[in-house]
Amino acid sequence: MVIIKTMKRGLFIIGIGFLALAFISGAAEIAAQGIAKQLRMYMPIVEVWEILSPETLEQFRDDGVGILGSDWRTVEMFMLLPGWLLFGVPGLFLALFFRDHDVDADKNHEEAVFLYDELAKRANEEGMSDESQGDDVMPSTHIRTEPAGLDMADEHIEVDDDEETKTPPNKPNNKAD
Repeated sequence: MVIIKTMKRGLFIIGIGFLALAFISGAAEIAAQGIAKQLRMYMPIVEVWEILSPETLEQFRDDGVGILGSDWRTVEMFMLLPGWLLFGVPGLFLALFFRDHDVDADKNHEEAVFLYDELAKRANEEGMSDESQGDDVMPSTHIRTEPAGLDMADEHIEVDDDEETKTPPNKPNNKAD
């Protein structure tokens, strides 16, 4: 049981790492599009890498062909995807499916959500509610005010169709006639 929890935790952390790589590669893609002065929907990770650091890309290709041999074509196929997609999908999968799910915390949260309803029900049963006052949500000392209408601002301003300025009615117009 402890081994399974440790494995789940490790896969969750790997998923979070992949999500971090997805965000970093998304930022790198934006930087590469700015450097290349082209705006596209997405750029494959190999193009981003080639724009930002062509020397390390060539070294990676040489090392990859030497290590993987004929399986290098599979790696090149995945490098045609954008980096945020390449790292984001597996990272999201790992982070969501291998996270710790505490059932007790969900139960405590559910109890907290319905606490007010439970207390109101108990108060009604014990006779603490006063039905003559009506709604128990609105306090009796609440001051009720009417909101200002939208037309109130317009009634204090005179607008001359010949002028572009608005003058209040109490102040003289500074225009020279």
